[in-house]
Amino acid sequence: GGGGRASGGQSGPPAGGSRPDPGQIAKRVQSGYGSFRESLTAAQREAFDSGIVDQLSARWATLWLAGEEQPRAMQVRVGISDATHTEVIGGELADGLAVVTGIDRSSG
Repeated sequence: GGGGRASGGQSGPPAGGSRPDPGQIAKRVQSGYGSFRESLTAAQREAFDSGIVDQLSARWATLWLAGEEQPRAMQVRVGISDATHTEVIGGELADGLAVVTGIDRSSG
């Protein structure tokens, strides 16, 4: 599955404060991998560090799949968006997958 640190939708800053800076958190994470990072080449270390920042700044959302009985939730990473199209990454995504895009309240 998609795994990861899905938060289950929109999230705001923690209560009583502002959202932590992903760059500051990344430095703390990198320090925890000190000996591993030292074993990498400069290019590998740069890619590793970039990946940490990407993961820390990723937004997670719930995508609802149209199921046979009822919709099923799947956590995905949200990418770029232009207000019409939004990139989603991860989970069990595949071409042709039926997803819920709205609710028809006119029936029933």
